[in-house]
Amino acid sequence: MTAEFGKELAASLDRTPPLKLNFVLSAYVLNQKGQTVQALGAFEQRVARQPDAAIEHLRLSEALSGLGIPDRALEEAQTAVQLTPGVI
Repeated sequence: MTAEFGKELAASLDRTPPLKLNFVLSAYVLNQKGQTVQALGAFEQRVARQPDAAIEHLRLSEALSGLGIPDRALEEAQTAVQLTPGVI
């Protein structure tokens, strides 16, 4: 890489707006640490925002199961299966 190319690249990156990525990682980590109550709200919000995303229903199902709410956990798992026939 030439010095001129490096300067052009750096200038280009300075003009590029930052990417905004939304991860569910914090809720997932809370759930994995056993802090299921804290994670539950985040998972419910994700399902409300993305009702057709099977993975969000599965994550919510896992959190509900961890809280000992098997009926709702099963409903969410069944929704995930219905959203992805032949995949899950």
